[in-house]
Order: sequence, then C-alpha cells, then structure tokens
Amino acid sequence: MLDKFWVSKQTPDTTYEFIAISEAKQFDDTEYGVDDWANYIPLERQESSWDLYYVLLIDRDCNTGISYRMGLGKVFRDAFENSCKPGGKEWREFILG
Repeated sequence: MLDKFWVSKQTPDTTYEFIAISEAKQFDDTEYGVDDWANYIPLERQESSWDLYYVLLIDRDCNTGISYRMGLGKVFRDAFENSCKPGGKEWREFILG
C-alpha cells in the first residue's frame, strides 16, 4: 500500500525509481492469489522460486539528495531487468531518510 497523499501528487509522466535490495523466493498466496498466475515467466507457479527481487520504491528529494522509501514489494527479476532505462541499470550511493 502506498501513501494516498504521495500517490495523489504523481502524474502520468512520473518516472518511478526502484531499488533491488535482495532476492526473494516466491509470492505467497496473500500477495498473488491462487488462480492469478499470469505466466510472466515461462514456468508454472509451483516451479518458480528465486525468480523475484524485493524492491523499494523510492522518492528522491532533489534539494537534499535524500531518498525516501515509499513502498516495499516484490517484482519478477525479468520485469526489473526489462524496465531499466535505455542506458541500463546504474549503481548509486544514496541516503534513506
């Protein structure tokens, strides 16, 4: 769940920034319903393990350089890899506030 006030300030042109913080084993039933598997990857749900990352959605304050965690979630590794800017992923130091 995201903060409603923060979400209300976003526009259709907003670019979101995610940080992969660790590998994740799988979605559980509360995160991904039993019948909702969409085959994003070419595996059946029970065959899929360690195909995810835990990610932070961050919002960076350009004035201070401090990044704020706006959400925590899991995403498929392939989705994370395919969503990077044309220049690719980048390593960056940041401060979470």
